[in-house]
Parts: sequence; C-alpha cells; structure tokens
Amino acid sequence: MRMLLAEVAAHDPARNGIPSLGSNYMRWENTQRCADIIKVAGYNYGERLYASHHEKHPDWVIYGSETSSIVQSRGIYHFPLSQSLLSDDDLQCSSLGNSRTSWGAESWDVCLQSEQRWPFTLGQYLWTGWDYIGEPTPYHTRSSYFGTIDTAGFPKDAYYVVQAAWLDPKTHPMVHLFPYWDFNEGQLIDLCACTNAHSIELFVNGESLGRKVLDSAKGRTASWQAAYHPGSVKVVAYDENGKVVATDEQDSFDDSAMVCLQADRKTISGDGRELAFITITTRDKNGNPVRNANDRVTVRVNGAGVLVGLDNGDSADPDEYQTDSRRLFSGMLLAVVAGNGRAGTITVDVTAPACALQC
Repeated sequence: MRMLLAEVAAHDPARNGIPSLGSNYMRWENTQRCADIIKVAGYNYGERLYASHHEKHPDWVIYGSETSSIVQSRGIYHFPLSQSLLSDDDLQCSSLGNSRTSWGAESWDVCLQSEQRWPFTLGQYLWTGWDYIGEPTPYHTRSSYFGTIDTAGFPKDAYYVVQAAWLDPKTHPMVHLFPYWDFNEGQLIDLCACTNAHSIELFVNGESLGRKVLDSAKGRTASWQAAYHPGSVKVVAYDENGKVVATDEQDSFDDSAMVCLQADRKTISGDGRELAFITITTRDKNGNPVRNANDRVTVRVNGAGVLVGLDNGDSADPDEYQTDSRRLFSGMLLAVVAGNGRAGTITVDVTAPACALQC
C-alpha cells in the first residue's frame, strides 16, 4: 500500500486525485491495516461495519464504494410484494423490489438511508446506475439486472426511488406510482409509490385507500393492496401543510392499436458521428399507453440516415442489436439513427402487424 501511494504521489504531486481503497474484504485485519495507511476506505457491501470501524478509526473517510446490487427488470412485477423471489421461469427480476441477491441490500429504502443512519459517511456508489452486458445475476442471459436504468437507457422504477431519496422536496417534489394497471379481474395487486414529499394518498377508481406519512429515516416508499378492476389508479403527494405537490396516475389499457415515435432531437450532423435516439411505444384504440406491449416492429430508415441498432432493455432477449426488427419490452423499444454522410431529410418508418396507425 505504501509503495502504491508513493507511485501515485510521484505522478500526481499536486494531488489532483485523492487515492482511495474500495474493497470486499474490509472485515479482515490486513485490509484494515491498509485502510489505516490510505485513510480513505471504500466498503463493498459492508455497511454493517461502518459504526464499529468509525468508532475505532475516527480519522478514516468511510464511504460505500459498491452498494445495492438489487436486481430489477423494467416493467416486470412478481406478486406478492411480501415474497422475496430472485429466480423465476420468465428469466426476469421483479421491479416491485422483492428480487434480492444474497450479498446486496435488503431493499432500496435500506440502501438509500445509509447517509442518514451513519452521517459520518461520505456517500455511496450504487451498483449500478446503468445495466451492462455481462454478469446477468441470477440467470444465464445477456446483461445484468442491477441498473436503475436498462441497457436502452429507459428508467426502471428504482430510478424514481433514488430520486425520492435524494431530490429536495422543496425545489423538486416528485411521486412515482407502480406497477402499471392491467391485470386479471379481481387479482390482488401490490401498488407501490415513492416520493420525497411528506405524505401520499392512493386512489383506486376514485376511492381512497388511505394516506400514509413517509418517515425519511425508514424510507421513501409506501405500498397498498387492491383487487384489480379496469379503470385508473392515482397517487397524490402532499407537503407538511397538506398541499398537493405532485401526482402520478396509471390507466388500464387494451391491446396495441397504434405505434408511436418520439425522437430526442430534430436534426443531426450528416457525418455519422452524431446519433438520434428514437423511443418507440404503442397505444391502444383510446390513446392509452400499452405499458406491457411486446409487439414486434420493423424499422426502416430512409433518406440521409442509417439505422445503427435497436435495443429494448430485455436481458433475456437473444435478438441482435444491429437488426431492423425487434420486440418491444414492457412497452418500449429504442432505435438509434445516424447520418449517412449525405445532406437531407431522414425518415423513420415503423411497422407493427397489430398497429394500423402511427402517432
């Protein structure tokens, strides 16, 4: 450790970067001796050691160099919430928060409360912000399930739980309701919501299921149970004075009837170095988003553009990225388009057998 620190100092005499340690082995004596030399100690899944190590070494800077490892598949929900189930036949992990690894955090709420429970800690690095190819715990599929965002860049429910824990409710009040609202008639559904507000109230088809006050020391999520009947569910967030500060709503839906495209920009350079990201979704005949759509679509790019690839964020989908036909996963697909070196207009056509219209 001393040799490595000397080498860093030789190449960075101005100390632009502070050397730190990130380890899975902080409970072992030799690692602690190294930490006592470097003084900036990162713990991988070692939150239970923070208090005792801080008492013994108050001069250490302690932080979570790797935390969470909670697995989720975007838009996939395994009921009931009370049952922890890591592995299932669909090769997906539940976004309700009840899919857990043996080494990871008990829940997102427990993970994100570290800085409140141990205010002497510096912070934490979540494993991971974004899904990545490889390490597909718990399955032998394509990509990981750890991210708060899937490989296509689409947010999972965990993305909003992190917002609820870390955004300032005075300047950025928020609330997020999940899952979507389309199940079997009478099926008992766990409805969850996360918020940074003081309290939240859930309404199922206009009927209140009660208001809950969020204790920031225990977490930023709340849950209810309700039997599914078509219609809508709505969550309302209130501040300490009872004022409504944010709402979120989910409506039931029918099968896909129209396909929709939303580009993140209107123009790109023609040299092929700039990309446009186009989100493809579907809506039913009434215009409601079909949240669980898995329609296969074909994408054609004409004019001054070329289709670079397609991604739906599904870890279990074996289709290639560089193709012109893929299925939506949990209602979404990403098309990546680049310029082909010519000036002019780029047109993107998407066809789906079940969708007669484009929006």
